[in-house]
Amino acid sequence: MSRLVHYSTDPGGATRAALITDVHEDGSTADLLIFNQVAPYAHPLPGVPFAAEPTPGHYNWPPRV
Repeated sequence: MSRLVHYSTDPGGATRAALITDVHEDGSTADLLIFNQVAPYAHPLPGVPFAAEPTPGHYNWPPRV
């Protein structure tokens, strides 16, 4: 599985692009590959929960354009 999502990093609303690399069996969390603007340019983050709205420590779907 590989879908692009947004990962919220802090309460100020900062987000990073992320790629879903695996969805856990119960569907409640996913493993992400987070992309950064500085080295290291990408790092794995396991067990990230979903939130419908941007929430620190969660991933959400990007808005449709």
